[in-house]
Amino acid sequence: MTTVSAITKARRLLAALDEWAQTEELLLGSGQGSRALAAHQRAAPLLSELMPLIADPAVTAALQPRLTAWLERRRENWRRARQLRTRLLEEGERIAGARMRLARLLPAYHRDGGGVRSRRLTAAV
Repeated sequence: MTTVSAITKARRLLAALDEWAQTEELLLGSGQGSRALAAHQRAAPLLSELMPLIADPAVTAALQPRLTAWLERRRENWRRARQLRTRLLEEGERIAGARMRLARLLPAYHRDGGGVRSRRLTAAV
């Protein structure tokens, strides 16, 4: 492959990777972590194709500003994904704690000793 065609192909791949990174950024911003992960995984084959092309110093030099911008966007997406994960883990722990407290309170809500539970508490647990 000639250097010119390698640069052209690398530009197309990098544009597609940038679109996937932008999609991932939007999904992370709206709290859709699983869809953002899917977008990230869909970009992996493109990255696999790009890596051998940018091994050529001429291709890397031609794409340096765009590569740098794409890498910065990926770092920012990674930071957002970690924040979302932390927030979801904290929320899960909060919910688990609430369920444990409700499970301890549930026996106090039996009616007339007949074992009828409050529907709201049962649904919450």
